[in-house]
Amino acid sequence: MRPFLTLFLLSWLPLAAQDTEKPAVKEPGPEYRKFTATNGKSLLAKVVNRIDDESYTLETPDGKSYKMSVSSFIKSDRQWLEFWMPDFAIDLSTLETADALKKMALQQNLWVNSGSGKSPS
Repeated sequence: MRPFLTLFLLSWLPLAAQDTEKPAVKEPGPEYRKFTATNGKSLLAKVVNRIDDESYTLETPDGKSYKMSVSSFIKSDRQWLEFWMPDFAIDLSTLETADALKKMALQQNLWVNSGSGKSPS
């Protein structure tokens, strides 16, 4: 009976070891900010997109995306979001012409959708 019990326990050992491993979460960079909701809960995220004047898409370090309303944040976060602008930097030395034009068109679309209505000059 004892050899059977030992064999049984050893067969579960690899499964137990798999459960203890945690998935790797990338270290948040400087683009991440701690946003606080009016209910006091906070979320570490970066702004990905301004959907309209009242809502944004946020992304957490683990890759989850959330559509958030401006009214759900405390005043300081609402003010910060009011001045947020998407990053428009494109390294033209590393892109083919067609790829650069696609990126510029995408960023033009982001700029128009960000609420300003006109492109940067």
